Amino acid sequence: MVLNTNVTEVQRIFSGALVHPEIVPYVTVILGNNTGSFCTGSLIALDLVLTLARCLYNGLHQGEFSDSLTVLSGVTTLTNLTAQTAVQKRYVSSISIHPNFNVSASDPSFGYNDIVILLMNEPFKETDSVKPTPVGDIDWTVNSDVKCKMAGYDAVNPLSFSPEDDHLKLHEVVATRKCDCRQSLITHFGHRVDRWICLRPEEDPGPCVGGAGAGLVCDGKLLALNVGIIPFSDLSQCIFRHTPIVSCESKYSLAIFLDLCPYLRWIHFNYRDISAGPVNCSKASSFYSSLTTIVFAAFLLVGVQCNYLKSLYLIWNILLKIWV
Repeated sequence: MVLNTNVTEVQRIFSGALVHPEIVPYVTVILGNNTGSFCTGSLIALDLVLTLARCLYNGLHQGEFSDSLTVLSGVTTLTNLTAQTAVQKRYVSSISIHPNFNVSASDPSFGYNDIVILLMNEPFKETDSVKPTPVGDIDWTVNSDVKCKMAGYDAVNPLSFSPEDDHLKLHEVVATRKCDCRQSLITHFGHRVDRWICLRPEEDPGPCVGGAGAGLVCDGKLLALNVGIIPFSDLSQCIFRHTPIVSCESKYSLAIFLDLCPYLRWIHFNYRDISAGPVNCSKASSFYSSLTTIVFAAFLLVGVQCNYLKSLYLIWNILLKIWV
């Protein structure tokens, strides 16, 4: 149920719509009891939630463990939760952080392999307000510009408080791998950009502050996770705006998402019910796979043809398919 489809002054700021969870029943709220952290997650099975790994961290230090995390589903607003009959609460029994997750002190908001799977202590009960969404098993490069939706509890305006800040919001967006100012992004953030999906800024600008971890759903499947927002003062010249306040409503701000396709094999390795996806999920993963194969093939050619080296080569390729 969409609560308000009229373009009000509030909605012109965040370009979204206030909705009930029946519209996006896979959306979850993740609360950290140790750090007071808050993130949005996506229910990919009745007992599995996918979100960002940095949601478990306070700065560069881990602050949340399985026994300190609470996950809520069926939430319309974060205010007065006890009055909402659709809300379900679960606790986390185990955490699977990507083994190559890494953040730097200079750039804590945009880490490498920023993804985590949370296993609930018991499955959620499926209702109209609580349902998992399938994880997409396609390579994003098959179709560059895609109409998608994302939902979460992001702020309406980072400069001031609004009663709508706590409400579930839906954004209808156009996503692409062809990020504006791609070369500038690579210069600043390195080749983690190869696994980023961006929203078209001329469309709905997308999420605001507080939307970290929100899922990007395209054609009914979860394809990416919201990482953050990068502000520009001039997109035509790709000039970054160095400011602590992100202007979410600006069409010069890029909303960044982490493509899930390169991580499907890792997700599948941990939870076999999730599809492993295509063999070559992205330019980035296929590049690293090819590079590693070439290096190890060279070792085999110049080395002694013994069982040890052959076994090492086979083991490495198995690990590569799982972790990359």
